[in-house]
Amino acid sequence: MNANHQTVQTANRRGAVVIILLIVLVLVAALGASMVNLALTQRKQSRREAFRSQSLWLCEFGIERAAAAISANAEYTGEEWAVSEDELESSYPGTVRIEVKPDESKPNRRVVNVTAQYPNEMAIRVQVSKTVVIDR
Repeated sequence: MNANHQTVQTANRRGAVVIILLIVLVLVAALGASMVNLALTQRKQSRREAFRSQSLWLCEFGIERAAAAISANAEYTGEEWAVSEDELESSYPGTVRIEVKPDESKPNRRVVNVTAQYPNEMAIRVQVSKTVVIDR
């Protein structure tokens, strides 16, 4: 009876060890999945911030382009500028929309609204807009 009792205790211990190992395995798997999810979220956030920076630069270039066009042509009213991947030295194209309107209070002043969108061909896009006043 004593040998039989030890066999039952050994079997119970082995069963408990297996259960503990399964619990540890599940916890490690959950922790791993959580870390992968965190890494993917950080990558997405980093990518979005890079898109935002590119949109800000495109917006600034749009303002410079509008200022040059207004200097060359007083009748310039704006344009939609499709910026290629090559121009951006990037993987994606962008778009800059420039609208120029005269300021009613001052004839030599133009109100320039620039909206930049980057990237064009992605589900996640960033759009930045700025309005400036330019005196001719």
